[in-house]
Amino acid sequence: MTQQVTGNNLPVSITVAKRIGDRHREDKPCSAHRIRPTNKNTIVEFHAVIETENTEFWVPIEALRQLKPDLIFFINASPADVLYRRMHDKSKFRKIISEVEILNLQTMALLHLTKAYSSDRLQVVSNSDAFKLISEAINKGKQ
Repeated sequence: MTQQVTGNNLPVSITVAKRIGDRHREDKPCSAHRIRPTNKNTIVEFHAVIETENTEFWVPIEALRQLKPDLIFFINASPADVLYRRMHDKSKFRKIISEVEILNLQTMALLHLTKAYSSDRLQVVSNSDAFKLISEAINKGKQ
């Protein structure tokens, strides 16, 4: 699903690509040009790890590389916030694990991303600073 969004004078195209791992697992080609529309500023929201009730599915490094992003923001929310959202979001299944397990999962996800992308493309940002820093990066890219 792709939608055009304008906020704070920042036209971006937001593509939700949560099922990229499933596409790769089903041996369907994961094509970066299908995910990245022609708009200059494209934001893809995805997870490096997909949790199910019984297991974790780590998106293969090659599938992550095929996205060919210019910049990646790893949004690091506090484990307490993540646990709270998991416990209160009834719109979908959320695996309930401890804050320590959430912190470990975040750490492993960040390490997983560093295997796919160079450090100059990957920025770790706090949940509270994410919008500001992403907006600044978009504005910088327009210059």
